[in-house]
Amino acid sequence: MFDDVSYKTTTNSFFVNLNVFPTEVVEVYGNFLYYTGTASSFDINLDSSNLIRQPAGMDYDLFNDVVAGYSDIDLNQVSLVFGANYRFVDSWLVNVMGGYNDFGDDAPYLFDMTGRRFYFQVGASLIF
Repeated sequence: MFDDVSYKTTTNSFFVNLNVFPTEVVEVYGNFLYYTGTASSFDINLDSSNLIRQPAGMDYDLFNDVVAGYSDIDLNQVSLVFGANYRFVDSWLVNVMGGYNDFGDDAPYLFDMTGRRFYFQVGASLIF
């Protein structure tokens, strides 16, 4: 039985995408994403007084302490992608793309994914 369960969440996001075609065979593109989210739970309690016995492996005191903090999400993300496509013949396309990601997590639970990443890639595509 739950005595008290509370929850609050807030998310904000902003996204911009831009595609430009300077010629018929060249496309230049970029996009920007900003996301922030918070979520919390408060005073989650389990009343184990009416149980005949506690189920094996279930520690209610530990559960109350851990679960209340599990949903304390506080993260933000910034992502920037830019690139270009060049179609040098009707069926072949060359792509160059790069980007930047910045992910912050002020309340990691299982894995701390906080960090920055820069990347760059070059590829070719066959269009059929």
